[in-house]
Amino acid sequence: MAGKTLIFIYQVIAICSLASISYCHGQNLFDRLRKRQIHYEYDVENDDDCRTPSKEEGECISILECEPLYSILENRHRSVEEDNHLKDSHCGFEDDLPKVCCPFESNISIPISTSTTPKPRPAVKPTSGSRPVTTSSGGTNERGMPNDCGRAGKLVHRVVGGRPAELRDWPWMALIGYDSLSRPKWSCGGALVTSRYVVTAAHCILGKKLKIVRLGDLDWNTTDDNANHIDIPVETSMMYPQYNKAKRLSDIGLIRLRHEVTFNDDIRPICLPASDLLRSRNLDRLSPFIAGWGSLAFNKDIQSKLYEAQVDVRSNDQCAKDFAKLKRAIVTIDHSVICAASPGVDACSGDSGGPLMIPHENRYYLYGVVSYGVDCANPKYPGIYARVTEFVDWIESNVAV
Repeated sequence: MAGKTLIFIYQVIAICSLASISYCHGQNLFDRLRKRQIHYEYDVENDDDCRTPSKEEGECISILECEPLYSILENRHRSVEEDNHLKDSHCGFEDDLPKVCCPFESNISIPISTSTTPKPRPAVKPTSGSRPVTTSSGGTNERGMPNDCGRAGKLVHRVVGGRPAELRDWPWMALIGYDSLSRPKWSCGGALVTSRYVVTAAHCILGKKLKIVRLGDLDWNTTDDNANHIDIPVETSMMYPQYNKAKRLSDIGLIRLRHEVTFNDDIRPICLPASDLLRSRNLDRLSPFIAGWGSLAFNKDIQSKLYEAQVDVRSNDQCAKDFAKLKRAIVTIDHSVICAASPGVDACSGDSGGPLMIPHENRYYLYGVVSYGVDCANPKYPGIYARVTEFVDWIESNVAV
């Protein structure tokens, strides 16, 4: 950059107001700046252009609009190196919100720790009227899986407790309908992984009369939610061959739709963690997302609106100790399951088969499938999820047929 460089003095205030972010992990970092006079140098002839700490070209924008840096800010377990990178990226303010030098997508070079969970960049939504839908074929990769997977409609901030989801937040969410006297009975969830297959829990298939799968819906009890949902008949279903109902192990299955789905803004697949890097990722202390149409409390009716939440992964060792106290059931905690919970947050009745989702490099990946729990959000026992990385080969071999 060329031009006259001036020194501007900013009073750092209300950093943690970041557009009412529900979880303000950034406070510790920016508290060091609060009530202090900080000097920043930047070019005044074009203050939208900047250089990142890695000397790459970037744009000085609100941290809320910079997905790579915002995802670091939200990560509760970020490293000192990442803290310093955030501080060194600061380039001004937009009202009370900090601005950062955000690298252009082709130039991203940020020190990301293995525990960082990036979230997709926000997309502009229409403010009124009907919702335009953009279709996309996307193609497939060398493994036969969709290239256009894991792209959500907007940046999802940290979710504290459960809250209603918005349209296009989770475009792979599937609602499984079972044969009933009148309309379908919605009792399980799932996640679209290809144009014709949905991953769900094996116990959502065993002995059940699956009828249809609904995609792209927000509230199945109304047509006023502006959702462009579709219902597709179920052609067939299969459970993992070694599913053990008694021990509640390998609780995963596949549903094949009668015809293929055309991907668009409302309906698209989630990615599978198929690479060696993604399979070997340590999930302990991460905070994945869950979503579903299940009950909001134990012994309550399934509700019609899609909800989202975040849960914290617990180590399997601690999880096994927790469930060892449970005398009334046979529970096996091994490497094929993930344990996760947060205070007052859990998957519940009707959420079974739904996804446990972790973002990585601007895409969401299906890391878990809701299996079972104790009484919904019981603080003594975390929820149990089938660990998808243990079943990726089986999934891919069957969806490729």
